[in-house]
Amino acid sequence: MDTKCRYDNRQAGNLYYTGALYTDILEKMKTFNIKVKGIVQGVGFRPFIFRLAGTHGLKGFVTNSSSGVEIEVNGEKQQIEDFASDIQTKCPPLAHIIEVTIECIPFREFEMFSIEPSKITSGITLVPPDTALCDECAKEMDDPADRRYNYPFTNCTNCGPRYSIIKKMPYDRPDTTMSKFRMCPSCQKEYDDPADRRFHAQPNACPVCGPMVYLGKNAGQDAIDHAAEIIDSGGIIAVKGLGGYHLICDATQDIPVKTLRNLKKRPDKPLAVMCSYETIQKYCDDAPSLKLFCSPQAPIVIMKVPDLPVSAFANPMSPNVGCIAPYTPLHRVLMKTCKSDFLIATSGNRKDEPIAKDEREAEKALSEFTSHFLHHTRPIHNRVDDSLVSVVDGMPYVMRRARGFAPYPVMLPSAVNGCVLALGAHLKNTITIAKDNYAFVSQYIGDLDNPDTCEFFEETIDKMKMLYGLEPDSVVCDMHPNYHSTGFAESLGLPVQRVQHHISHMMACMAENGLKDNVLGVVLDGTGLGTDGTIWGGEFLLMKNRKISRPQHLPKVMQPGMDGGAKNPGRMLISYLHHFGILERYMETLTKKLFIPEKDIKLTVSMIEKNINCIPTTSAGRLFESLGAAVTGVTKNLFEAHSAMKMEGLAHSADRKYHKVTDTDSDDFYRNVFEYTLNSVQANENPQIIAADIHSNFVKHIIFCIKNICNIEEVGDVVLSGGVFQNLFLTKELTKVSRLNIHRHKAVPPNDSCISLGQAYYKTYSKIRNFGS
Repeated sequence: MDTKCRYDNRQAGNLYYTGALYTDILEKMKTFNIKVKGIVQGVGFRPFIFRLAGTHGLKGFVTNSSSGVEIEVNGEKQQIEDFASDIQTKCPPLAHIIEVTIECIPFREFEMFSIEPSKITSGITLVPPDTALCDECAKEMDDPADRRYNYPFTNCTNCGPRYSIIKKMPYDRPDTTMSKFRMCPSCQKEYDDPADRRFHAQPNACPVCGPMVYLGKNAGQDAIDHAAEIIDSGGIIAVKGLGGYHLICDATQDIPVKTLRNLKKRPDKPLAVMCSYETIQKYCDDAPSLKLFCSPQAPIVIMKVPDLPVSAFANPMSPNVGCIAPYTPLHRVLMKTCKSDFLIATSGNRKDEPIAKDEREAEKALSEFTSHFLHHTRPIHNRVDDSLVSVVDGMPYVMRRARGFAPYPVMLPSAVNGCVLALGAHLKNTITIAKDNYAFVSQYIGDLDNPDTCEFFEETIDKMKMLYGLEPDSVVCDMHPNYHSTGFAESLGLPVQRVQHHISHMMACMAENGLKDNVLGVVLDGTGLGTDGTIWGGEFLLMKNRKISRPQHLPKVMQPGMDGGAKNPGRMLISYLHHFGILERYMETLTKKLFIPEKDIKLTVSMIEKNINCIPTTSAGRLFESLGAAVTGVTKNLFEAHSAMKMEGLAHSADRKYHKVTDTDSDDFYRNVFEYTLNSVQANENPQIIAADIHSNFVKHIIFCIKNICNIEEVGDVVLSGGVFQNLFLTKELTKVSRLNIHRHKAVPPNDSCISLGQAYYKTYSKIRNFGS
């Protein structure tokens, strides 16, 4: 007779038994099969179970399977319940348990508790993300008497490479890029000892048997010393890290930082600053940001640190700086060897291309930036960039989801039918493979504008299919016919479903927050093809009784130059002023303050009036870029959302946060905001105050619109999505609103990197009624 018990972490429940209970059976010694699903491989879970079984006096075995970890033990009911409870509460720090099931099976006698080799079974295994160097390994590296002193590939079961080196599951050394390194007797002894912290640590290595670093003819510490000399003298060096290369220089010296900016063609866009926890805590007292900074994920954390003693060229646009810990042993040793406490560590790639992951790629792509390469001999299987995260309401808010977070799944509120491949958007692309309630969202891939990124896109699909052993039977893509992802979907020979871009945004945030219906989506982004053939981007979407409608949107204006409008906020500013009938009033401001030639203004107006190379748009991105152009003088974007980001930086620096510009419920709200902005620029008002007022008034107006729609439609949940919600001023102000159930993204970014998740979630609905424009 069988009895089953299930623990479901998604429902935050407790252990409970289902089926017939037979006290006379359970009170006697029986054999139980326990299956644990979640991130339970590559995190020291089997040795943890081995030790835990010993403390409970249990005999049996534990093994990795294709669906997680499987345990068989002899015991009585109370013993097993206590054991299962401790699995939940005492598991290793990097483990994440989703589900535990217990089944009473035919009796089998065991003489001891053992760890058995991995076995291949059906099911889904969660792949562990790469994690930062742990404190215990760091202490060993700092100890001159330890055999791993300053060894740049030190790791254990609590830290180190995972996703970046795994080829397939179950997670065993032969199926990783560490297979080429044969452990020395000392490392093998650690690996085989259940009491050791490195028991079954697959990347285990030391200076005798493991990977090594080299720079030209120098190897080991000599190579690192030479790299530090180059950095100290104002040079730039490419360093192979965990999931790809960084370009590194001294962050306190203006010349190398400015040189790196010029070489990367990034005159304003922020550069990440690497420093130790001991250093950053002197300049930041924000506890949630500091906790995130030194977390196992160790992302780039956007912090407000106006007094950080680094070059002003690190982030010319804002008092916020993206700070990152030296999360690998190699970065730690390099920082210790350099004289500076602060290093610039930016992605090692050319503009719009994937991060370089091996020696050949690096020297081909990065030779225009430097002739110095600190390589190492551990191959990277999955290239993974650094994640970028901020803190909103004390909680992480992801801007770029990559190392440390990917490929951990999002648990869908309802299961997909079959296995779905969702191909995401054209910009900031990710892909998602979904099966049952699991949605595996890839690391950040990038913009599908060049062959290298398109190759990375297809490579990621193949590798994720191999990694999870999943073969999709349907595919979802954006409805834009000219996206690379759309064409790729059509080429697969599978049933294809196209989902409107902004619906995917809304669905992604719904999926993360467990919402199924009766939701208002506020989707603010730069571009996305609407169902009416125009460009959307400032949308209020309502899902009620599984019917989606569009009750409201931002003003619809002409976008001169089609997609080129995103690169020309000055031209879009002209379009908005023309749309509101106030262009003539501000001609002098445009020509003398913003230096837009009069002939360009007349040409833009002619394009609009004759509808030449124009398309209507409701884009919030274009609106903010236009206002940003007026406030900052950035009339041509050198990167995405350049003028809008610069205006946000000014808003963060303002002493005064809110001045009423116009009535939030005014039909002429947007016209009044543009008039306020141009009048203030004309009067030489403080641009920080102008920027803060624009943001604050926009927030008040959005809140008014939300409340109005929610009251009329009787819905209580609101989700925020779209790239405009990377604007932390807007997001923080909106999430402060009480009496509204406002939900934001948690695990995936609000920008187009969330699109593939939303597409996958859309497939869980058997039928959603279409909506018009």
